[in-house]
Amino acid sequence: MDDVWEVLVWERICQVFPNRNNGSRVLLTTRNIEVAKSIDPSIDPYELHVLEDAETSWQLFRRKVSPNQDIPGELQGVGQNLAKKRSGLPLALIVLEGFTSSEFERD
Repeated sequence: MDDVWEVLVWERICQVFPNRNNGSRVLLTTRNIEVAKSIDPSIDPYELHVLEDAETSWQLFRRKVSPNQDIPGELQGVGQNLAKKRSGLPLALIVLEGFTSSEFERD
C-alpha cells in the first residue's frame, strides 16, 4: 500500500487482508509516522531520510531524465531549479522527472 495518509484509512483497508498466519505480508508506505506506529506499536517504523543537498538532488534528476546524454540547455535551468526546490524529496523529483523526460523525448 503506497502513501497511506490517515490511521482511519488504514483501519478500513486492513480489514480486507485477513491474518491467516500463512507468512503473507503487506508493505505500507506513509508520510505520517502516526499511521506507521498504529499498525504495530511493538515495531519501530523505518524512516527514510531526505537527500543531503540540492547537488545530490540535481544528480538524481539528471540521471533519471537523461542517463546517457547531456540534458539540453533549455531543460538544465528548469531541472536545476526543480532540484533546488525539491531538494531532499526523491519521490517529488522522480515525479517531476517523469513529466520532464516525456517532454524531452518528444523534442
